[in-house]
Amino acid sequence: MDRSTKGLRIAAGCGLLTLLISVVLTFFYPLALDTLPAGFFTPILALEFTTSLNDARDIFAGDRTLIAQMQRGHWLDMLFLLAYGTFLILPNAVLWQRHRHWSSLAGMVTAAVAALADVLENTKLLQLGDALLKGEPAPDFVLLRLYVGIKFLAISIAMLCLGRSLFRYDTLGKLFAAVSLVLVPVTMLALDGNPAMIEAMGLVTAVGWLMLLVWLLRMRNGLPVVAVAESS
Repeated sequence: MDRSTKGLRIAAGCGLLTLLISVVLTFFYPLALDTLPAGFFTPILALEFTTSLNDARDIFAGDRTLIAQMQRGHWLDMLFLLAYGTFLILPNAVLWQRHRHWSSLAGMVTAAVAALADVLENTKLLQLGDALLKGEPAPDFVLLRLYVGIKFLAISIAMLCLGRSLFRYDTLGKLFAAVSLVLVPVTMLALDGNPAMIEAMGLVTAVGWLMLLVWLLRMRNGLPVVAVAESS
């Protein structure tokens, strides 16, 4: 087995792990709450984009059990970010090895940046939970918003770079490329704080990850030879 095939298989395994952890996270991050700000449907997204301690209190509505439950979810999310970070880094690495295009290097870097920003985001969310549960100092919400913004923007760029390479392969690769292209403007609009665009960003990202996972599983025996001219 050559290195590229091994890389694709490990990436597919990380994709399956990402999917598994996302399912487990639903036991810690509720799928819906009646207390979310207008326009939000996903509690964890509403919490990530909250701008004050009072807004966070409104989301939880005094439910200390829910706060503690989501605190455990933030710790599990540390494993999730490692899984999805590797899931995005390795395909870019394999495609860099095959095609030597700068976009694959950019994809690797931005995927790593996304995972690091997610770590920093989780530290702020844990601090927020401690502020609500224990009366400890509230986090810097400007920094929280910065880390959240960097994470989602870096994910969209990593997927866009990957889509540039996948476009040369099969129909699914081209569809992933199209989804990754749509994700960038959706993410830019979401980072302005529009709840509908934030929810759309989460949905488009999830669709893209599922498509990437299927593509990796299809390519688990190695990349086919493609006759596409390289351009810098």
